[in-house]
Amino acid sequence: MNRSGIDAVQHEAHRAFLHTLLVAYDFSEPAEVALEYAIELSRHFGSLVAVVYVQSAREFAAEMESGFRMGERRREIESEMHSLEQRLREQNVQHQVFHRSGVIADVLIREAAELHADLVILGAYGSRRLDPPRLGSTAEAMIKTMSCGVMVIGPEMMMRGSREIVPMRHVLYVVQASQKLHLARFAKLLAQKTSVQIEIACASSERGTQTDAHRHAQLESHCSDLAEQMRTPELSVSWKLLHGPCDRAISDRAREIHANLILFDHESTCEGSFRKEEVVSNAIQQAPCPVLIMPQHL
Repeated sequence: MNRSGIDAVQHEAHRAFLHTLLVAYDFSEPAEVALEYAIELSRHFGSLVAVVYVQSAREFAAEMESGFRMGERRREIESEMHSLEQRLREQNVQHQVFHRSGVIADVLIREAAELHADLVILGAYGSRRLDPPRLGSTAEAMIKTMSCGVMVIGPEMMMRGSREIVPMRHVLYVVQASQKLHLARFAKLLAQKTSVQIEIACASSERGTQTDAHRHAQLESHCSDLAEQMRTPELSVSWKLLHGPCDRAISDRAREIHANLILFDHESTCEGSFRKEEVVSNAIQQAPCPVLIMPQHL
């Protein structure tokens, strides 16, 4: 990878960057934070913000059983969605608002495909959190199956009282030695649009092997080269090699540098780790800021 390669790919896709943002909304506090992040991104990128409220099959069945109360609840939802639409209009946000019924993950995947969404934004847990030790089932499904980026608002961020959206200043960009070109382009475009500083981090769980010294030298060289290729007079890029359990190392480093976003792709979790989905899930739960996961074929 070289600087001209990053710049060439970046120029090719610049006009379509984050054109459409899909927000999973259920009137919970994490959903509100997800929406505020979408609004903030739309201001930088001129994005369309599509908001979808999904009424689950269980909720719909309960309404059917409740008889006359079904119409009352439906009118209540429609009134809330109307208020949401008015709020977006007053903020001059290009938007669409949808009310759908079905399996939440399935509906979100379908809507993202139909809208050609570039990014789905949602809370790790919405208003129906049932299993605290695990990541929410909808968030898990989105991370595993989405063909676009997914930004997740984790529980640690909400517990820390991070309700107010802080302008992006620092991005922790998690890489691995086989890092693809597309994510470097994504990180650079994000930084240029939002004026953030980037720290490249490679987390390694390998310890006590004969290849440690050689491997760490390779990782350091990779991070240093990538930082040099991305750096411009206007863009500050640093790098750091992290050690220890990958999910904890990533979230701890995010706290240390007051990161406003952790960025990695489906593969860039941890050198030497075979628990990639677990690392992603744990990192989201422990992170003090949103986690944005990009697909391999951005």
